[in-house]
Amino acid sequence: MVVQEISPKTVRRHPTQAVKAVSIAAVILKMIRNAHLKRVKKAVNKAVVINQANPDSPLIINIS
Repeated sequence: MVVQEISPKTVRRHPTQAVKAVSIAAVILKMIRNAHLKRVKKAVNKAVVINQANPDSPLIINIS
């Protein structure tokens, strides 16, 4: 993922825009992190259900 840097010159000239850009970037990163965690949690729950149904079988999970 590419993150655009904000130059110090822009920060000095437009401090409110810089703060807004940083907060937007933080929200986007948080959304990406949460989406990934939800997929992992879903896969773990699926693995637990499969393992409880067939405890002797090998466990193979595709997270994608």
